[in-house]
Amino acid sequence: SQMVLVGLMLVPALIAICLMMIFSNEYHSVIQHMDAVSSLRPIISEELLMETMDVVAGRKRFEEGRQFDMLDDAAARLNELIASDAASTPELEVARRLLNTLRGYVVTLGEQMQAGSTVDENLLLHEEVANVAALFLDMLQDSINAEITAAAAASNSMQAVVRTTLVVEICLLIFTLVFAALAQRSLSRAIRVPIGRLEEFAGRIAGGELSERATQPDVEELKDLAQSRNIMAFKLERL
Repeated sequence: SQMVLVGLMLVPALIAICLMMIFSNEYHSVIQHMDAVSSLRPIISEELLMETMDVVAGRKRFEEGRQFDMLDDAAARLNELIASDAASTPELEVARRLLNTLRGYVVTLGEQMQAGSTVDENLLLHEEVANVAALFLDMLQDSINAEITAAAAASNSMQAVVRTTLVVEICLLIFTLVFAALAQRSLSRAIRVPIGRLEEFAGRIAGGELSERATQPDVEELKDLAQSRNIMAFKLERL
């Protein structure tokens, strides 16, 4: 009875905990992906565009700029996100192609400046860089939206597990209480009935019916008592 009660209370709880851990890890992974995608935005929208503008404006030479370091950093983060099988992998794939396009425009800008292009020509090309960067940022936003959808699905699944677990636990609690009551009644009957028979047997012996013998009870703990009573009756009969 104790093993059944422990199983009824522990097994469903352990299953529910495992399921909640799975959905919790999935939800946490989605949040991490969203944070990683968000960290890409300032690299392109602020740092890269400001760096290329400094180059176009003549505040630094193209070779001195950190634009390729920024592009490499963004590409490495994108590749890591895609490799992690994020929910927004299709959007990230498009973003990676746009990043390659953006790199091509930056390379073209460097070649154009080395060929002695005018400031207006460089500004025109920088505008193209800004346009591609805007498309890249839009795709990042689409990726974040996809991650939000995945996070909502994970949250709904987790809530469903919690509700189901609550219903199952309530049903199991009711069943456990009923089972415990029946088990207690059965155990009480299993002990009370053999003891009552032994009392009747002792009464008959006291009344002089020395040939009476007690039947062996089903309860293991009472078998020695019944056996000793039988031995006592046998010895009294011989005396």
